[in-house]
Amino acid sequence: MNREGQLDPKGLLSAYYKYLFPYGLYYRWLNYGGVANDYFSRREFSFMLPDGNYMRYLSFSGAKEFEEYVQDKQPHKIDLGAVYKVKLPGRKAVAKGEFQAQERELVFDIDLSDYDDVRHCCKETAICPKCWPLMQMAARVIDTALKEDYGFRHRLWVFSGRRDHPSVERAISLIRPSFERYACGLQDFLGVGAKMEKVAALVPLASVRQQLAVDFLRGESSPRRWHILQTRLRMEAGKQASSKLARCADEIMLQYCYPRLDINVSKGLNHLLKAPFCVHPKTGRVCVPFDVAALDSFDPFEVPRVDRLADELNMARSTDAGAKKGVKMTSLQTGVAVFERFLDKLDESSKQLRQQVESKEF
Repeated sequence: MNREGQLDPKGLLSAYYKYLFPYGLYYRWLNYGGVANDYFSRREFSFMLPDGNYMRYLSFSGAKEFEEYVQDKQPHKIDLGAVYKVKLPGRKAVAKGEFQAQERELVFDIDLSDYDDVRHCCKETAICPKCWPLMQMAARVIDTALKEDYGFRHRLWVFSGRRDHPSVERAISLIRPSFERYACGLQDFLGVGAKMEKVAALVPLASVRQQLAVDFLRGESSPRRWHILQTRLRMEAGKQASSKLARCADEIMLQYCYPRLDINVSKGLNHLLKAPFCVHPKTGRVCVPFDVAALDSFDPFEVPRVDRLADELNMARSTDAGAKKGVKMTSLQTGVAVFERFLDKLDESSKQLRQQVESKEF
Protein backbone atom coordinates (compact mmCIF):
# COMPACT_ATOMS: atom_id res chain seq x y z
CA MET A 1 0.00 0.00 0.00
CA ASN A 2 1.23 3.53 -0.68
CA ARG A 3 0.96 6.56 1.60
CA GLU A 4 -2.54 7.42 0.41
CA GLY A 5 -3.77 3.92 1.31
CA GLN A 6 -4.15 2.93 -2.34
CA LEU A 7 -2.71 -0.20 -3.90
CA ASP A 8 0.69 -0.05 -5.56
CA PRO A 9 -0.25 -1.29 -9.04
CA LYS A 10 3.32 -1.96 -10.15
CA GLY A 11 4.28 -4.04 -7.14
CA LEU A 12 1.76 -6.09 -5.22
CA LEU A 13 -0.87 -6.36 -7.93
CA SER A 14 1.68 -7.46 -10.49
CA ALA A 15 2.72 -10.40 -8.31
CA TYR A 16 -0.85 -11.22 -7.39
CA TYR A 17 -2.09 -11.32 -10.97
CA LYS A 18 0.95 -13.24 -12.15
CA TYR A 19 1.13 -15.95 -9.51
CA LEU A 20 -2.13 -16.17 -7.56
CA PHE A 21 -5.20 -15.07 -9.53
CA PRO A 22 -7.24 -18.20 -10.49
CA TYR A 23 -7.68 -17.66 -14.25
CA GLY A 24 -8.45 -21.29 -15.01
CA LEU A 25 -11.15 -21.48 -12.33
CA TYR A 26 -12.72 -18.30 -13.71
CA TYR A 27 -13.00 -19.88 -17.14
CA ARG A 28 -14.50 -23.05 -15.66
CA TRP A 29 -17.10 -20.96 -13.89
CA LEU A 30 -18.13 -18.51 -16.61
CA ASN A 31 -17.98 -21.08 -19.41
CA TYR A 32 -20.61 -23.16 -17.59
CA GLY A 33 -19.43 -26.44 -18.98
CA GLY A 34 -19.54 -25.24 -22.58
CA VAL A 35 -23.33 -24.81 -22.70
CA ALA A 36 -22.67 -22.79 -25.87
CA ASN A 37 -19.48 -22.53 -27.89
CA ASP A 38 -19.25 -18.75 -27.55
CA TYR A 39 -20.80 -18.36 -24.09
CA PHE A 40 -17.64 -17.10 -22.35
CA SER A 41 -16.79 -14.73 -25.19
CA ARG A 42 -20.20 -13.01 -24.95
CA ARG A 43 -19.66 -12.13 -21.29
CA GLU A 44 -18.95 -8.51 -20.38
CA PHE A 45 -15.98 -7.69 -18.15
CA SER A 46 -15.33 -4.24 -16.72
CA PHE A 47 -11.98 -3.01 -15.36
CA MET A 48 -11.15 -0.05 -13.15
CA LEU A 49 -7.62 0.94 -14.14
CA PRO A 50 -4.89 2.33 -11.85
CA ASP A 51 -5.64 5.88 -13.07
CA GLY A 52 -9.29 5.54 -11.99
CA ASN A 53 -10.72 5.18 -15.51
CA TYR A 54 -13.19 2.42 -16.32
CA MET A 55 -13.16 0.07 -19.29
CA ARG A 56 -16.62 -1.37 -20.10
CA TYR A 57 -17.76 -4.05 -22.54
CA LEU A 58 -14.52 -6.02 -22.53
CA SER A 59 -14.72 -9.65 -23.63
CA PHE A 60 -12.26 -12.52 -24.09
CA SER A 61 -12.14 -15.61 -26.25
CA GLY A 62 -10.81 -17.82 -23.45
CA ALA A 63 -8.78 -18.12 -20.27
CA LYS A 64 -5.43 -17.37 -21.95
CA GLU A 65 -6.54 -14.09 -23.51
CA PHE A 66 -8.23 -13.08 -20.23
CA GLU A 67 -5.04 -13.80 -18.27
CA GLU A 68 -2.81 -11.86 -20.67
CA TYR A 69 -5.10 -8.83 -20.64
CA VAL A 70 -5.42 -8.76 -16.84
CA GLN A 71 -1.66 -9.00 -16.38
CA ASP A 72 -1.14 -6.22 -18.90
CA LYS A 73 -3.72 -3.81 -17.44
CA GLN A 74 -3.42 -4.83 -13.76
CA PRO A 75 -6.90 -3.50 -12.93
CA HIS A 76 -7.65 -2.20 -9.46
CA LYS A 77 -11.14 -3.66 -9.74
CA ILE A 78 -12.84 -6.28 -11.90
CA ASP A 79 -16.60 -6.42 -12.43
CA LEU A 80 -18.65 -9.00 -14.30
CA GLY A 81 -21.56 -8.06 -16.53
CA ALA A 82 -24.20 -9.99 -18.41
CA VAL A 83 -23.94 -12.46 -21.28
CA TYR A 84 -25.04 -10.62 -24.43
CA LYS A 85 -26.85 -11.78 -27.53
CA VAL A 86 -23.86 -10.98 -29.75
CA LYS A 87 -20.12 -10.87 -29.15
CA LEU A 88 -19.11 -7.57 -27.60
CA PRO A 89 -16.36 -6.54 -30.04
CA GLY A 90 -18.99 -6.40 -32.79
CA ARG A 91 -21.65 -4.55 -30.79
CA LYS A 92 -21.29 -1.31 -32.79
CA ALA A 93 -21.84 -3.12 -36.06
CA VAL A 94 -25.23 -4.58 -35.17
CA ALA A 95 -28.62 -2.91 -34.97
CA LYS A 96 -29.31 -1.24 -31.65
CA GLY A 97 -32.06 -3.69 -30.76
CA GLU A 98 -29.75 -6.65 -31.35
CA PHE A 99 -27.24 -5.65 -28.67
CA GLN A 100 -29.10 -6.89 -25.62
CA ALA A 101 -28.13 -8.44 -22.31
CA GLN A 102 -29.63 -11.94 -22.25
CA GLU A 103 -28.76 -13.43 -18.89
CA ARG A 104 -26.51 -13.31 -15.87
CA GLU A 105 -26.20 -14.82 -12.42
CA LEU A 106 -28.89 -14.06 -9.82
CA VAL A 107 -27.15 -11.81 -7.29
CA PHE A 108 -28.14 -10.73 -3.80
CA ASP A 109 -26.21 -7.85 -2.30
CA ILE A 110 -26.19 -7.44 1.48
CA ASP A 111 -24.72 -4.10 2.52
CA LEU A 112 -24.26 -3.33 6.21
CA SER A 113 -24.84 0.37 5.57
CA ASP A 114 -28.52 -0.54 5.07
CA TYR A 115 -28.63 -1.47 8.77
CA ASP A 116 -27.38 1.89 10.04
CA ASP A 117 -30.72 2.57 11.74
CA VAL A 118 -30.45 -0.56 13.90
CA ARG A 119 -26.70 -0.89 14.55
CA HIS A 120 -24.96 1.37 17.05
CA CYS A 121 -21.28 0.58 16.55
CA CYS A 122 -20.53 1.61 12.94
CA LYS A 123 -21.93 3.69 10.12
CA GLU A 124 -21.84 3.60 6.32
CA THR A 125 -19.09 1.31 4.97
CA ALA A 126 -17.45 0.51 8.32
CA ILE A 127 -17.85 -2.92 9.92
CA CYS A 128 -16.62 -4.43 13.17
CA PRO A 129 -17.10 -7.67 15.15
CA LYS A 130 -20.16 -6.14 16.84
CA CYS A 131 -22.18 -5.79 13.63
CA TRP A 132 -20.75 -8.69 11.57
CA PRO A 133 -23.38 -11.06 13.10
CA LEU A 134 -25.96 -9.18 10.99
CA MET A 135 -24.25 -10.57 7.90
CA GLN A 136 -24.14 -14.06 9.38
CA MET A 137 -27.87 -14.06 10.13
CA ALA A 138 -28.75 -12.60 6.72
CA ALA A 139 -26.63 -15.17 4.89
CA ARG A 140 -28.21 -18.06 6.76
CA VAL A 141 -31.75 -16.84 6.08
CA ILE A 142 -31.16 -16.22 2.37
CA ASP A 143 -29.14 -19.38 1.73
CA THR A 144 -31.74 -21.57 3.42
CA ALA A 145 -34.56 -19.93 1.45
CA LEU A 146 -32.76 -20.32 -1.87
CA LYS A 147 -32.11 -23.99 -1.17
CA GLU A 148 -35.37 -25.09 0.44
CA ASP A 149 -37.95 -22.76 -1.11
CA TYR A 150 -36.60 -22.31 -4.62
CA GLY A 151 -34.40 -25.33 -5.19
CA PHE A 152 -31.18 -23.50 -6.05
CA ARG A 153 -28.42 -26.10 -6.08
CA HIS A 154 -25.42 -23.86 -6.78
CA ARG A 155 -24.92 -20.92 -4.42
CA LEU A 156 -21.65 -19.03 -4.12
CA TRP A 157 -21.17 -16.63 -1.20
CA VAL A 158 -18.45 -14.00 -1.58
CA PHE A 159 -17.10 -11.42 0.87
CA SER A 160 -16.51 -8.19 -1.04
CA GLY A 161 -13.28 -7.27 0.76
CA ARG A 162 -14.56 -3.87 1.93
CA ARG A 163 -14.09 -4.57 5.50
CA ASP A 164 -21.67 -12.08 1.72
CA HIS A 165 -39.61 -14.66 -0.32
CA PRO A 166 -38.31 -16.78 2.59
CA SER A 167 -40.57 -18.27 5.25
CA VAL A 168 -40.86 -15.73 8.08
CA GLU A 169 -41.16 -18.43 10.73
CA ARG A 170 -38.02 -20.12 9.51
CA ALA A 171 -36.21 -16.77 9.32
CA ILE A 172 -37.07 -16.14 12.96
CA SER A 173 -35.76 -19.58 13.91
CA LEU A 174 -32.47 -18.77 12.17
CA ILE A 175 -32.18 -15.30 13.75
CA ARG A 176 -33.29 -16.16 17.30
CA PRO A 177 -30.16 -18.13 18.38
CA SER A 178 -27.93 -15.16 17.55
CA PHE A 179 -30.22 -12.27 18.41
CA GLU A 180 -29.60 -11.81 22.12
CA ARG A 181 -25.83 -12.05 21.78
CA TYR A 182 -25.89 -9.61 18.87
CA ALA A 183 -28.58 -7.10 19.88
CA CYS A 184 -28.19 -7.16 23.66
CA GLY A 185 -24.53 -8.01 24.00
CA LEU A 186 -22.77 -6.45 21.02
CA GLN A 187 -25.15 -3.59 20.16
CA ASP A 188 -26.65 -2.86 23.61
CA PHE A 189 -29.87 -2.06 21.75
CA LEU A 190 -31.80 -1.29 24.96
CA GLY A 191 -28.93 0.44 26.72
CA VAL A 192 -30.08 4.07 26.88
CA GLY A 193 -33.33 6.01 26.70
CA ALA A 194 -33.30 6.73 22.96
CA LYS A 195 -32.65 3.08 22.14
CA MET A 196 -35.40 1.91 24.49
CA GLU A 197 -37.86 4.35 22.94
CA LYS A 198 -36.99 3.11 19.46
CA VAL A 199 -37.70 -0.50 20.39
CA ALA A 200 -40.85 0.36 22.34
CA ALA A 201 -42.18 2.26 19.31
CA LEU A 202 -42.46 -1.11 17.53
CA VAL A 203 -45.07 -2.28 20.07
CA PRO A 204 -48.53 -1.83 18.48
CA LEU A 205 -50.56 -0.71 21.55
CA ALA A 206 -49.99 2.65 23.28
CA SER A 207 -50.98 1.33 26.70
CA VAL A 208 -48.32 -1.39 26.51
CA ARG A 209 -45.70 1.10 25.32
CA GLN A 210 -46.42 3.26 28.34
CA GLN A 211 -46.11 0.29 30.68
CA LEU A 212 -42.81 -0.69 29.11
CA ALA A 213 -41.41 2.77 29.83
CA VAL A 214 -41.98 1.99 33.52
CA ASP A 215 -40.85 -1.64 33.23
CA PHE A 216 -37.53 -0.69 31.63
CA LEU A 217 -36.60 1.32 34.73
CA ARG A 218 -36.41 -1.99 36.61
CA GLY A 219 -33.80 -3.32 34.22
CA GLU A 220 -30.15 -2.37 34.44
CA SER A 221 -28.96 -3.83 31.12
CA SER A 222 -30.09 -4.70 27.59
CA PRO A 223 -30.37 -8.47 28.31
CA ARG A 224 -32.51 -7.77 31.37
CA ARG A 225 -34.73 -5.27 29.52
CA TRP A 226 -35.18 -7.66 26.60
CA HIS A 227 -36.36 -10.32 29.05
CA ILE A 228 -38.73 -7.77 30.67
CA LEU A 229 -40.09 -6.77 27.26
CA GLN A 230 -40.80 -10.37 26.21
CA THR A 231 -42.47 -11.11 29.56
CA ARG A 232 -44.67 -8.01 29.31
CA LEU A 233 -45.67 -8.85 25.73
CA ARG A 234 -46.64 -12.41 26.62
CA MET A 235 -48.64 -11.25 29.64
CA GLU A 236 -50.52 -8.51 27.76
CA ALA A 237 -51.12 -10.77 24.76
CA GLY A 238 -52.84 -13.25 27.08
CA LYS A 239 -54.93 -10.56 28.75
CA GLN A 240 -56.05 -8.90 25.54
CA ALA A 241 -56.07 -11.95 23.28
CA SER A 242 -53.92 -9.95 20.87
CA SER A 243 -52.11 -11.80 18.12
CA LYS A 244 -50.19 -8.61 17.32
CA LEU A 245 -48.68 -8.55 20.80
CA ALA A 246 -48.01 -12.29 20.67
CA ARG A 247 -45.90 -11.81 17.52
CA CYS A 248 -44.32 -8.51 18.54
CA ALA A 249 -41.02 -9.87 19.93
CA ASP A 250 -40.48 -11.83 16.72
CA GLU A 251 -41.24 -8.74 14.65
CA ILE A 252 -38.67 -6.75 16.65
CA MET A 253 -36.06 -9.39 15.86
CA LEU A 254 -36.96 -9.24 12.18
CA GLN A 255 -36.86 -5.43 12.16
CA TYR A 256 -33.33 -5.46 13.51
CA CYS A 257 -31.86 -8.52 11.78
CA TYR A 258 -33.84 -9.60 8.70
CA PRO A 259 -31.82 -9.45 5.45
CA ARG A 260 -31.89 -6.07 3.73
CA LEU A 261 -31.17 -6.40 0.02
CA ASP A 262 -30.50 -3.97 -2.80
CA ILE A 263 -33.26 -4.94 -5.22
CA ASN A 264 -31.60 -3.19 -8.17
CA VAL A 265 -28.58 -5.52 -7.93
CA SER A 266 -30.85 -8.55 -8.19
CA LYS A 267 -33.23 -7.46 -10.94
CA GLY A 268 -31.03 -5.42 -13.29
CA LEU A 269 -29.48 -7.45 -16.11
CA ASN A 270 -27.00 -4.65 -16.80
CA HIS A 271 -25.92 -4.32 -13.18
CA LEU A 272 -22.25 -5.22 -12.76
CA LEU A 273 -21.15 -7.85 -10.26
CA LYS A 274 -17.94 -7.42 -8.30
CA ALA A 275 -15.74 -10.31 -9.39
CA PRO A 276 -14.46 -12.88 -6.90
CA PHE A 277 -10.71 -12.71 -6.22
CA CYS A 278 -10.34 -9.08 -7.29
CA VAL A 279 -8.60 -6.81 -4.79
CA HIS A 280 -10.39 -3.98 -3.01
CA PRO A 281 -8.57 -0.81 -4.12
CA LYS A 282 -8.62 0.86 -0.68
CA THR A 283 -8.28 -1.96 1.83
CA GLY A 284 -6.10 -4.31 -0.22
CA ARG A 285 -8.31 -7.23 0.84
CA VAL A 286 -9.14 -9.93 -1.68
CA CYS A 287 -12.79 -10.58 -2.56
CA VAL A 288 -12.95 -14.23 -1.46
CA PRO A 289 -15.65 -16.91 -1.52
CA PHE A 290 -16.63 -18.41 1.83
CA ASP A 291 -18.55 -21.48 2.96
CA VAL A 292 -21.92 -20.44 4.40
CA ALA A 293 -22.10 -23.79 6.23
CA ALA A 294 -18.98 -22.77 8.18
CA LEU A 295 -20.04 -19.16 8.64
CA ASP A 296 -19.17 -19.02 12.33
CA SER A 297 -15.52 -19.73 11.54
CA PHE A 298 -15.27 -17.12 8.75
CA ASP A 299 -13.53 -13.97 10.00
CA PRO A 300 -13.95 -10.97 7.66
CA PHE A 301 -11.11 -9.20 9.44
CA GLU A 302 -8.67 -11.97 8.52
CA VAL A 303 -9.47 -11.99 4.81
CA PRO A 304 -6.18 -12.15 2.84
CA ARG A 305 -4.63 -8.79 1.99
CA VAL A 306 -2.57 -8.53 -1.16
CA ASP A 307 0.54 -7.40 0.78
CA ARG A 308 0.24 -10.38 3.12
CA LEU A 309 -0.17 -12.70 0.13
CA ALA A 310 2.99 -11.25 -1.43
CA ASP A 311 4.93 -12.05 1.76
CA GLU A 312 3.48 -15.57 1.89
CA LEU A 313 4.31 -16.11 -1.77
CA ASN A 314 7.89 -14.94 -1.28
CA MET A 315 8.23 -17.31 1.67
CA ALA A 316 6.82 -20.21 -0.37
CA ARG A 317 9.04 -19.49 -3.37
CA SER A 318 12.13 -19.63 -1.19
CA THR A 319 11.91 -23.43 -1.39
CA ASP A 320 11.48 -25.61 -4.46
CA ALA A 321 8.52 -27.45 -2.93
CA GLY A 322 6.79 -24.19 -2.01
CA ALA A 323 7.36 -22.66 -5.43
CA LYS A 324 5.59 -25.57 -7.10
CA LYS A 325 2.55 -25.31 -4.82
CA GLY A 326 2.09 -21.56 -5.31
CA VAL A 327 -1.34 -20.46 -4.11
CA LYS A 328 -1.68 -23.56 -1.94
CA MET A 329 1.05 -22.15 0.28
CA THR A 330 -0.83 -18.90 0.93
CA SER A 331 -3.91 -17.86 2.92
CA LEU A 332 -5.79 -17.48 -0.39
CA GLN A 333 -6.04 -21.26 -0.62
CA THR A 334 -9.08 -21.40 1.69
CA GLY A 335 -11.14 -19.20 -0.64
CA VAL A 336 -9.85 -21.05 -3.72
CA ALA A 337 -10.88 -24.38 -2.17
CA VAL A 338 -14.43 -23.08 -1.58
CA PHE A 339 -14.57 -21.89 -5.19
CA GLU A 340 -13.30 -25.25 -6.49
CA ARG A 341 -15.95 -27.17 -4.54
CA PHE A 342 -18.62 -24.90 -5.99
CA LEU A 343 -17.26 -25.48 -9.51
CA ASP A 344 -17.07 -29.25 -9.08
CA LYS A 345 -20.79 -29.37 -8.34
CA LEU A 346 -21.52 -26.93 -11.16
CA ASP A 347 -19.50 -29.02 -13.63
CA GLU A 348 -21.44 -32.13 -12.64
CA SER A 349 -24.75 -30.35 -13.28
CA SER A 350 -23.47 -29.05 -16.63
CA LYS A 351 -22.43 -32.57 -17.60
CA GLN A 352 -25.88 -33.95 -16.74
CA LEU A 353 -27.53 -31.15 -18.73
CA ARG A 354 -25.38 -31.90 -21.80
CA GLN A 355 -26.22 -35.58 -21.55
CA GLN A 356 -29.93 -34.80 -21.41
CA VAL A 357 -29.68 -32.54 -24.46
CA GLU A 358 -27.65 -35.11 -26.40
CA SER A 359 -30.09 -37.92 -25.57
CA LYS A 360 -33.00 -35.82 -26.87
CA GLU A 361 -31.14 -34.97 -30.06
CA PHE A 362 -30.27 -38.62 -30.60
